[in-house]
Amino acid sequence: MEMKKILVLGANGGIGRYLIDYFNENGSENFEIIGTGRHDFNFGCSKPNFTYLKLDICTKKIFANCN
Repeated sequence: MEMKKILVLGANGGIGRYLIDYFNENGSENFEIIGTGRHDFNFGCSKPNFTYLKLDICTKKIFANCN
């Protein structure tokens, strides 16, 4: 069975951070969680099945090569 993916925009924010905690406490083995934020990852502990990508969606040059 393919693992489902969840994208959390604003993973360092007040909602995103706790949403990631929720998924990790309630069945994280069923999901791959990808968190994004414009700041460096800062809540300091590694989570299972979690990847953080630094991304500022307000920066147009990040999307320059997207088609």
